[in-house]
Amino acid sequence: VYSRQVHQVMDYIDQNLHKSLTVELLSAEVGITPSYLSTLFKKETGLAVSECVRRKRIEAAKMLLQYTEFNCLEIAEYLCFSSDSHLSRMFKDYTGLSPSEFRKRNYRKHWSETP
Repeated sequence: VYSRQVHQVMDYIDQNLHKSLTVELLSAEVGITPSYLSTLFKKETGLAVSECVRRKRIEAAKMLLQYTEFNCLEIAEYLCFSSDSHLSRMFKDYTGLSPSEFRKRNYRKHWSETP
């Protein structure tokens, strides 16, 4: 069970993956100091705020690769990665696959109609 502030931050992250997200911004959203948010978030989730943001962005990238035709650069720009190569590195670190390999294996895999 998470505190109200951690729930609010997680919701804000989920709804704003396409924006630049910093601890300072997130702490201002919930009305606590950045250092307190960092400590509270890590204590309750086991993750640093930045790690949580990265994981959620990778999950979003997986969905975009699976269900859209956006290329890696478009996805990187939308999800606020510094470049498509940065997205590719992070994606491979988290999934073990490059974005293109992930797409080859999963593109529209769970859609009932064929592309």
